[in-house]
Amino acid sequence: MSARLVDTCQLWQVNLAECADPSQVLDATELERAARLRFARDRERFIAAHRVLRKILGAVLDRDPAQIVFRHGEHGRPALADPAGLEFNMSHSGDFALIAVSAAGPLGVDVEVSREVARVADLARRYLHPEELRLIEAASPENRSRLFLTCWTRKEAVLKSTGVGLTRDTRALHVGVTAEDKVLQLPSFPQLRLASFSLAAGCVAACAAAADVRQFEFMRYAPHAKNCAP
Repeated sequence: MSARLVDTCQLWQVNLAECADPSQVLDATELERAARLRFARDRERFIAAHRVLRKILGAVLDRDPAQIVFRHGEHGRPALADPAGLEFNMSHSGDFALIAVSAAGPLGVDVEVSREVARVADLARRYLHPEELRLIEAASPENRSRLFLTCWTRKEAVLKSTGVGLTRDTRALHVGVTAEDKVLQLPSFPQLRLASFSLAAGCVAACAAAADVRQFEFMRYAPHAKNCAP
């Protein structure tokens, strides 16, 4: 494993539409989860995303991707089954996936395709902190969807990093509606560095990493590369 991952978070950008691959590296649990998805396109995206995740982790850890074993926390957050000292998290929206990898500590990532959000004011009232809601309501109508997606990805990233996901009331978590870096101190949890990004694929993304992370390193996954590790 690369030593620089101790203070670096790699963010792998993946175009799932380019990741057709006949290799079978998923385990029975992953294949079962894929089979439960109703639509074929969703199944294809799920399989492609998890295949790429295994290949990235295999390259970083110098392991056979098919031999990587995952465990899942109380609320379903995946992690490596053995104490490899590596954290990862993944999110996908449409044909785009973002995979975060670091050895610094807790890690969460979220991505959303930029779009107009239907009933954005209603969603803001239902899910956002009162101060975040105030800023959304004060914004011009054409900016509300962008601010909401920025805020939502930040909340998702933080909650995924803690392992609780959306079991926590999102209105109690204040992350802000703009993209500046922020250090968060949650009760009974290590400090987190929260950052937002606008990606070339037309996506809004956020990553919550350990406060010791000094840099975010953007990587593009090349489906036909022999070794995807830098």
